[in-house]
Amino acid sequence: MKPGKDASSSKIRPLKHLNADALVRAARREFEKIPDPRKGRPGILFADTAMSAFSPCFL
Repeated sequence: MKPGKDASSSKIRPLKHLNADALVRAARREFEKIPDPRKGRPGILFADTAMSAFSPCFL
């Protein structure tokens, strides 16, 4: 904040890449890079399973 300005006159600008949505997108991208170790054709993608395991961290 610049000298001479009070906090009420400054505008808060949201950060584009530092928020929960960006964190979830980044986690999903990383989980999609992990090869699925299961045999056959599972009905649920590994990335979806990993996201389910990751989600309690945000509750």
